[in-house]
Amino acid sequence: MIWNLDFDIAALLVCLILITYYNVRKNIPIRRNYAFLSLMYATIFVTISDIVSSIITNYPQRFSNMFLYSVNMIYYVLLAICPMAFSVFTTMLIRKKKMDLVFSFLIIAPFMLVTIITLANPFTDFVFSIDNSGVFSYEKGRNIYYIESMFYYVISCFFVSINLNSLKRRHRTSLYIYVFSLMIGHTLQVFVMPYHQCVSLSALVGLLAIFLAFENPDYYRDRSTDFFDERGLQLLREEDFMYDKHRIMAGFVIENYGAIVEAHNYSTISAILSAIAEYLGTIDNTLTRFYLGNGVFIIYMDTDKNSVDFKTKLIEFFGKPLQIDNDSFLLYPRFFYSTGDIKYSSFEELMTTLNIVIDVAKQTNGRYAVLVNESLRKRAVCRLKIENALERAITKGKLEVYYQPIFSTKEGKITSAEALVRINDDELGILLPDEFIRISERNGSITRLGEQVFEKVCHFIKKYDIKTLGLEYIEVNLSPVQIQKMGMAETFLRIIKKYDVDSAQINLEITESETTEFSNIEDNVSKMYNSGITFSLDDYGTGYSNLVNVMKLPLSIVKIDKSIAWAYFKDNTEMLVHVIPQIKNLGKKIVVEGVEDINMANVLTEMGCDYLQGFYYSEPLPEEEFVEYLNGFK
Repeated sequence: MIWNLDFDIAALLVCLILITYYNVRKNIPIRRNYAFLSLMYATIFVTISDIVSSIITNYPQRFSNMFLYSVNMIYYVLLAICPMAFSVFTTMLIRKKKMDLVFSFLIIAPFMLVTIITLANPFTDFVFSIDNSGVFSYEKGRNIYYIESMFYYVISCFFVSINLNSLKRRHRTSLYIYVFSLMIGHTLQVFVMPYHQCVSLSALVGLLAIFLAFENPDYYRDRSTDFFDERGLQLLREEDFMYDKHRIMAGFVIENYGAIVEAHNYSTISAILSAIAEYLGTIDNTLTRFYLGNGVFIIYMDTDKNSVDFKTKLIEFFGKPLQIDNDSFLLYPRFFYSTGDIKYSSFEELMTTLNIVIDVAKQTNGRYAVLVNESLRKRAVCRLKIENALERAITKGKLEVYYQPIFSTKEGKITSAEALVRINDDELGILLPDEFIRISERNGSITRLGEQVFEKVCHFIKKYDIKTLGLEYIEVNLSPVQIQKMGMAETFLRIIKKYDVDSAQINLEITESETTEFSNIEDNVSKMYNSGITFSLDDYGTGYSNLVNVMKLPLSIVKIDKSIAWAYFKDNTEMLVHVIPQIKNLGKKIVVEGVEDINMANVLTEMGCDYLQGFYYSEPLPEEEFVEYLNGFK
């Protein structure tokens, strides 16, 4: 009899290319990837064995019966391994931490049974037989391999179906493709085309589906550095959490990376990152390396000594300017490391800790490395709790707006108020903006937060008709991230229209840091200003003071930060005396924050300040208490 090996040969060639690429590129060193590599090797070996056994069996006169039995038994054992290898891979993928004895037996028992039957075949001729002349014949027991494979594919599909939340859609789809492809291949070879070896080709189709969906090593790599990215780090660390494994980590962040990005194009930045990555490869190319973006590099080490050598060599490397084309770049690395003794409950907790560590490292002089310790982890846990509280408040629409009155020195009464957001969380209690605004800007929720606050303010203006309360307008803070968002003006104007509010009753406060990128906010500001909304510059004097930018923006009010007022009254610092006339000469009105007593109020009034705000008049109040306050103030 003659077997058709076309499918086998085609599958073998493609499988060899696939596994060569997979080995050369190196994937993340985690159990699921080792399991996939094993599955590919099993497929190659069964394909080679199929080709060899088919050819040898076609020439029985040249070999002894025992040799013919042995070659074919090897093929059938390998054929039985592939379905089991796929089930193991599926188990690793859904991250079943530990296999109990029952589960382990379920996985290995069918394979062991089939293997025993196969090894006994020379005595039973149950699977196949070879007569005295060496002629090969299928026997009724051949179907046990079909039954075994179907068993593994069915339980694999079952595991996938009960762990949908552990798998992305593309993962599930590729696994199902593998299963259905092999089911078709086994069915055709057993019942339709017994002499066409199509199982290997169907296995190849399944392997390609899995490879393209999520096992391609390049899927988790950064293009500029060719290092694994944050997604790769997440895969590695989540497995570490699962198996309670600890790794020594060394890393650094380029402190001036942001400034370089702002001044140069993508190709230059990519060349810089590539040069750094190339040097790291010369230190030790066997280590697992990650680039997380924003100038952050991480390498996992074998020992603490590796970490020390790593830092020493990098200090030497970065001590000289980096030559890219015709430009020279002096980079400033800031180092951090972990001895692997910190226990994290999740990857999210790890990354939050890492972000805090990076912020701390940026404040060092570059000769020392920041140690990741339990204190920093606890700060991360606190930040995560605040982040979760923030998300709950935004999702459920439970942000609370407080109002702090602003006193007009000219009219001698409260004429406006600043809206200040609060979170009243069941677990953490009252959270102030300083505790969650930066977190909101970092995780991208600031847009939703800002829109909800603005809508609540518009609702307040409409509900109480603030003119009857003696208020001219309400001040609402804008985040630097928020005001640079395309379409922000249209969103705010739509909310104003929804509540039928007079635009003149709203004043938007822009913090000074936003003015450094005036072109990014010009469109939003101009659209809202033309609709009647006024603007003020908030926290003037806190580090970004620039009168040129003040003159660029259509500002009617400048708010002097409380730190400047307190410095004048408590430390006799004269900055306030010089700032007030400068702002007045620009034709802007002045609000001074942080007024704490009557003496400050009187002196600031004499200096010519237009508005005063602070605890002397009132702390921020909830909506109803603020209305009562205004009614009592009259």
